[in-house]
Amino acid sequence: MADWIGPLERTVAPPGQRPAWWLRHEFSLQGTPGASLRAASLRLSARGMVEVWCNGVRLGDELLPGYTQYDQRLPLRTLDVGEILVAGPNAIAVLLADGWFRGQTGAMRAADQWGTELSVWLELVVDGRPVVGTGPTWTTGPSHI
Repeated sequence: MADWIGPLERTVAPPGQRPAWWLRHEFSLQGTPGASLRAASLRLSARGMVEVWCNGVRLGDELLPGYTQYDQRLPLRTLDVGEILVAGPNAIAVLLADGWFRGQTGAMRAADQWGTELSVWLELVVDGRPVVGTGPTWTTGPSHI
């Protein structure tokens, strides 16, 4: 259901001057309006570093997925969102930045060590079935960061 998506970067700024990007999606879930959905989780992975927000609440305190050997593995994280999602309108936002994937890292401050295009994969699962995934309907724009 989900596809890898990234920001619409018309031109890529030089290393150290690249903005973080917002990727956002609004959706509606069925049920009694305002009622929380207890059995809901969000699964995600990224080529870059992400913070994830659901209905204005930041999920966790980590920058995901953390350091990894991007050419060998991409960690998949699962976050509980059952207390945050509600029946009716909802929104998911991802703040995506270079991080270890294409940021300036190491003693030599080398950029683009693992790739040149940021991307994120996200899937929302409610009651055991995928209901929302990253795809072409998501909006994107540069952040203030």
